[in-house]
Amino acid sequence: MANAEEGRWDSVSLSDTSRAWFVTQWKGKYFGNPDSEALMVIEVPRSKCISLALYEPGQKNWQAQEIIKLSSGGNSPDFVVTDNQRLVTACTLACYWFHKPESVFLDKPIAAMSAISSCFHSLMKLLNDADFQSAKSVDEINTRLESWRTGYNQRSNM
Repeated sequence: MANAEEGRWDSVSLSDTSRAWFVTQWKGKYFGNPDSEALMVIEVPRSKCISLALYEPGQKNWQAQEIIKLSSGGNSPDFVVTDNQRLVTACTLACYWFHKPESVFLDKPIAAMSAISSCFHSLMKLLNDADFQSAKSVDEINTRLESWRTGYNQRSNM
């Protein structure tokens, strides 16, 4: 079972094969659709955007279900970090389904980590783009977010 811990996740030793996921959530209005919510998952310290999409909030803990889907096929992280108190339960529930022991950390200043801030900086450029702002439906916005995510990952791996 996953452990929820408050504090600095970076006290955990990382190896070249360690995988940590940073999970955060924003209101859809920042993406042009106020009836939705955005869920973002970044692999750190590699700065790989695993997922960024808008969702229409449904049942309780929908975030946990989406995180579980991302970990299918043995793709689960070694631990999960969030800057959002409301996501600790969802992350803990998701980690329960992973096949190896994980911890969930609440670490508010993690967004300042260079792997995350560089991803956020690139995302902010997209959100300020007039062409992106013209998209209104969840499907249209998600198509553009996926295009950005793919391009960001290709650029950050160079």
